[in-house]
Amino acid sequence: MAVSQDQSPPESPGVLLFYGADDLAKTGAVEELAARLVPEADRDFNVEEMDAAQPMVDLQRVIQAAGDVGMFAACRVVVVWNAASLWPARLQNAQDQLAAAIMHLPHSCCLILVLAAEENVRRGSSPVKAPLRKAILTHGELREFKAPQGTAAIKLVTDEAKRLGTTLSRPVAAALTRRVGGNSTQLLLEVAKLAAYAGDEEISAQHVEALVPAPPDDNIFHLIDAVFEGQRARALELVADLRATGMGPQQMVTMLARELRVLVIAKYLHEHGVSPRMEQADLPPEALKDFPKEHGLYHRGREWMRKRAWERARSLTWPRLHAALDRLVTADAGSKGWEGGLADGELSVDLWIVAMARPPRAESPGAHR
Repeated sequence: MAVSQDQSPPESPGVLLFYGADDLAKTGAVEELAARLVPEADRDFNVEEMDAAQPMVDLQRVIQAAGDVGMFAACRVVVVWNAASLWPARLQNAQDQLAAAIMHLPHSCCLILVLAAEENVRRGSSPVKAPLRKAILTHGELREFKAPQGTAAIKLVTDEAKRLGTTLSRPVAAALTRRVGGNSTQLLLEVAKLAAYAGDEEISAQHVEALVPAPPDDNIFHLIDAVFEGQRARALELVADLRATGMGPQQMVTMLARELRVLVIAKYLHEHGVSPRMEQADLPPEALKDFPKEHGLYHRGREWMRKRAWERARSLTWPRLHAALDRLVTADAGSKGWEGGLADGELSVDLWIVAMARPPRAESPGAHR
């Protein structure tokens, strides 16, 4: 099909790198670009998709596909899913080779490199090395697709529930997004599962709790709760559940330590008159200067996390928090080879629970410092 002479063909955006946690949005952007750049009748010839995670797809095949001239249409679109598989650690020069090839691609080509959500990128850093980043920015753009958070995530799941003919209230939607996180594809799958289970009923908080697995962070928090409430059997049961997901003792100790640090910060701020409703910008100057920066309490939409941390911290004394941290450090050191500790990491965690999960003794008013 020839391009109509009275309508100029759309200009190719060049080379695009899509990255970030929202796979659904990335897929939608790819579909929108393909529909805009290539007429529907020509897409079988001029839109090529390949998965770099498959063994038959390598860098040379991608470069060759991107260099081919389009048939009939003015633009050719090549989409590479799981693009990070093109430059594994063992192929140290792969990104440089791709950067060099990009400089010679035909102007009619639109090459879209899509990184999977699992390809985590630290905040403020680039998803690719400098030479490839420069080549992409010279001939196109890097586009980040952040995970839907807060109101956006709630709207996503409530809209999907409505589309499926059921109802999902805002509080239940918020609970669902907290459990699943910002992976929009997983959120939609969970809504579909809940809608099928609920049938003619409204999706309830009980449905979410029964069908949607709690994230490890949430289970760790419940584990801390059980420990400080003296519920040894419940705490050991939660540990067994976490181990069943594949979590090892080192990861468990790290997450326990992080939750304990959150409680220390929450208790300190509570004692200094800081409400969990206050955002970081409203805190008194120097309030957090003596604490680690990456505690997660003041990430966007985390007021719910602060509320539960403040509630737990109010019931704890400083000596109990100090003892929990000290014993956890000892357990961790033993599993890492400390001569006076236990080498068995799992047993160390279990003993930490047995030691700490006891009903708190009444303490004198002065014992809280």
